[in-house]
Amino acid sequence: MAKRSYFLEITEVEKTWNTVWRSPSVVPKDIDSNWISGSAFCIGSGGSLSLAKLWEYFHESHNLGIAKSLTPYEFYHTISTPDIVVLFSASGKNHDILQVFKKAIAIGCRVLIFSMTHSSALVRLSESYPKQSYAVYPRVSTPKDGFLAVNSVIAISCLIAHFEKYLLGNNFEYESPVQLAIKHNSESPISTTNLSKIKTIQIISSEWGMPAGWDLESRLAESGVCSCFLTDPRNFGHGRFLWYEQWKDITLMINFYSKESESFITKFQRTLPADSQIYSIASPYSGVWGGIYCITRSIALFSDLAKQRLLDPGKPKVPQWGRKLHSLHYKNDEMEYKQKNINDQKQYAALHKEFSGIVLDYDGTLVDTKNRLDPIRKEIIMELKRLLELGLKIGIATGRGQSIIKALQNDIPSDFHHHILVGQHNGVTLSLLSEDAIILSENIWPLCALIKSIIIKIKPEKIKISEKPAHISIRKGTSAERTNFLNDILTSLGQYSQFMKYKVSGHSIDIFPIWASKLSVVVAIAESANTNILCIGDQGQIDGNDEELLSWDPSISVGKKRPFSNACLWLGKEKKYQESSGTLLILKNIHKNGPLFNLNQLTSLER
Repeated sequence: MAKRSYFLEITEVEKTWNTVWRSPSVVPKDIDSNWISGSAFCIGSGGSLSLAKLWEYFHESHNLGIAKSLTPYEFYHTISTPDIVVLFSASGKNHDILQVFKKAIAIGCRVLIFSMTHSSALVRLSESYPKQSYAVYPRVSTPKDGFLAVNSVIAISCLIAHFEKYLLGNNFEYESPVQLAIKHNSESPISTTNLSKIKTIQIISSEWGMPAGWDLESRLAESGVCSCFLTDPRNFGHGRFLWYEQWKDITLMINFYSKESESFITKFQRTLPADSQIYSIASPYSGVWGGIYCITRSIALFSDLAKQRLLDPGKPKVPQWGRKLHSLHYKNDEMEYKQKNINDQKQYAALHKEFSGIVLDYDGTLVDTKNRLDPIRKEIIMELKRLLELGLKIGIATGRGQSIIKALQNDIPSDFHHHILVGQHNGVTLSLLSEDAIILSENIWPLCALIKSIIIKIKPEKIKISEKPAHISIRKGTSAERTNFLNDILTSLGQYSQFMKYKVSGHSIDIFPIWASKLSVVVAIAESANTNILCIGDQGQIDGNDEELLSWDPSISVGKKRPFSNACLWLGKEKKYQESSGTLLILKNIHKNGPLFNLNQLTSLER
């Protein structure tokens, strides 16, 4: 473990912040607000746990999804599967965090990594999964950490601010939160009158002050400077005040909060006994900036407390048993076996659940990608007719527009048109196959005009664009050229990018309104059927155009790429069951069982 004076590290934090903040954006071009959206587990050990908490508040404050902070050990024992796992590790070599990464990849999560160096084991591991994970680290040199994380906490908190600036459009036209925090700490030093009598510190933290509370608790516990308790002001009011009443003469209360809770904290402090010893840290900022201000105040305040104890927490005496404890490994085989059983149960549920309807993707599912302009295979048409006659409800969800209605009307006998629901433009419109294609109003998606204006300015020659009122399709060129062009569009859109979504198929990248979803077809059928709906598609990977459809339970993928959802059975893992061949196999094995249908004759696929 590195040993540098903590008091030396404190003098470097402003330099660390300024260096990282002024460096070019670290946000990968392939990442947009959609990529980091969804339910999130934010994971860190020790001091990194405060950064996980900062991301949790950042994630939820921008309505990206529900977020939860966990330690690696908690993540080992959860059976929940989030959409994204956000990892924080300064060194990137801690075995706990490496195992978290491996499990997250195994269960199909997107993984975002914050670390301090591109050469760490964690970043190198991430490079093996370029489509599923991204690593973020400073592109500039920064001072090193000692025993306790100081400069890495400041640097990584700055990286989070980069995400808010470059991905979500917050320009941060304010004074540096680190510089201001150091200034305020020197102007309002903690009183040394009675600190020698203090035996315990009661930390009270609120909203954007919460990461700082976790930071200070970690520093106090890991250094042995002082015992402490951590809670929020309302939980403190549920009985914890009884301990405080008895020991308040040897207890220092430290409050971290920002503007959001200023009024309540004022009332909270007025309610405390008159002889309470209180030190309050109120951030002049809200949001991420406020969180970073409070964390910096925690780092500086801890320095003052350590000096009073005549301790340098950067140079601890680590006992041998502590080193052994730090090196304990979790049983990987037990963890992987448990997770494999959970995943198998989810994936093979499609083979055993009864259902009353199916929703199918079109390109790569009903027709092969390479033959997408050809008619649907006759064998598939025969199976669809058989199932419709038996009363199975059928929906088709596609990114195509008006052309899909004509193609399906030509392929499927007219007697069945009024029984098939079609969702065009990834579910923007719904209509029966017996109806004429819906012509969309030019005003249905206001953002479309802005995107088109950007495309006119920056479109490469090799790229072809298909434009419709609620659907922009990027075609031609290589996959990499299409992706790079999309990234340029997202960069130009800035904060407006959060109001659109994009989906990747084998031949194009399609841009839609944020509210477009193939699941609208599923919902429409499910409302009338009031039972399970089986979904079938091919592009279930991250950002694939069937990602949402194949997250439905039950669902089956006939695609060549592994689906993102652990609830989806990947039939296309075997080449002979890919695309229309896999769809035909599924349709042939759907049989009526009373009023419902099942796939039980496919159970031989389990292994």
